Amino acid sequence: MSAARSSSGRRPPQNRRPSTGGRPSARPAGRSTAARAQKGADQPGPLPPGEARRTLTGLALFAIGFAVAGLIIAVGLAGTPGYYIMISVGFIGIAVLGFSSRRVVADVQPPPVWSPAGLTRVAAGAGVPARLVVVTFYALIAVSVLGNVVLPLVSRR
Repeated sequence: MSAARSSSGRRPPQNRRPSTGGRPSARPAGRSTAARAQKGADQPGPLPPGEARRTLTGLALFAIGFAVAGLIIAVGLAGTPGYYIMISVGFIGIAVLGFSSRRVVADVQPPPVWSPAGLTRVAAGAGVPARLVVVTFYALIAVSVLGNVVLPLVSRR
């Protein structure tokens, strides 16, 4: 039996490194930097301008629709036509988002559109400041969750 085999006679998995027993790694220091540069090169770039604008429109309709619906609940007007209209605007935003998203097979999948990295990618393609998009989107979602979920749960009688 060779030294590369375990006591059971099988080879250890190739993706695991054997323990060095407390000794420093023999791997060159520059390799990790090159690996990081390679990883960054694999990230998808910004969306094309047309797709980015459609995606940003869908995100805006979604976030604004549900945020305004949350505010309508907060002022005690739940169940009014305005509330249902704003909920519908939110759902239309989801539909716009679904129709504007390309579905492609890729080695490196893009980040989810609602994540900070995804929102930054959309903002870069649309030519809008990324910080503005990320902060505005998450603020509107916070208002939406507070008004549509938290407030009704807390004010139950």
